[in-house]
Amino acid sequence: MSYKEPTELRMKAQETITEAFGATPYETLVEEIKDFAIFHIDLEGCIISWNQGAETIFGYSKDAIVGQALFTIFAPEDQAAGIPERELKTAAETGRAEDTRWHLRKDGSRFYANGATTALRDESGKLLGYAKVVRDITEHKLAEDCLRESEEFNRSVLEQSPLSIQIMSPDGYTIKVNKAWEELWGVSLDQIQGYNILEDEQLEKKGIMPYIKRAFGGQFVEFPVSQRRWQVCLLPPQPTMEPAFLQVARA
Repeated sequence: MSYKEPTELRMKAQETITEAFGATPYETLVEEIKDFAIFHIDLEGCIISWNQGAETIFGYSKDAIVGQALFTIFAPEDQAAGIPERELKTAAETGRAEDTRWHLRKDGSRFYANGATTALRDESGKLLGYAKVVRDITEHKLAEDCLRESEEFNRSVLEQSPLSIQIMSPDGYTIKVNKAWEELWGVSLDQIQGYNILEDEQLEKKGIMPYIKRAFGGQFVEFPVSQRRWQVCLLPPQPTMEPAFLQVARA
């Protein structure tokens, strides 16, 4: 794929697609959409139309991008790997090709996008070209990355902590424990599956249950159990889980 001047061939390709799918719907709907980049690609892999959303997302004006090869908006590593050509080939063979990857803006900056390329055919089945829709999901991607890094950090802290830590669901079942907890209490997480701290009759008899229920009600409580002291506090809700409770025990 390479750059093509606005030749009669390119203009003919655009006219053929317009005739097959209608100019009015495209002009009134697609052209005005700003949240999605929507454009057509000819059989040679060159861009032949460009809506306002594409201008906003990619930074290219219609005059600057029409006639350019599709690979212009792909990252260098994807260009080298033949991703643009492979995408068109898949769309031609299966009717549709989806991708989620980094793309390039005119200024060279990258953004993370979700896109789909659809093969356009006439009534006889003849391939006329392609339509591509791209949505910028960079903020979503960055939020996911931050959340994943936060979760990985929390897991690391949990496992490496010398304190015995037990995380419980709002209804009293254990979600996670660390190695220090298993060593302190002599049981593993698998061995306490089905155990509900809020239904433990022994804790009720020992007068501990009121403290636990206060903790599950959102209060920070600390109380002695045998020769150990337990600290039970509310763990702030996380984006990927329901509110949970953190129990820290130390000798």
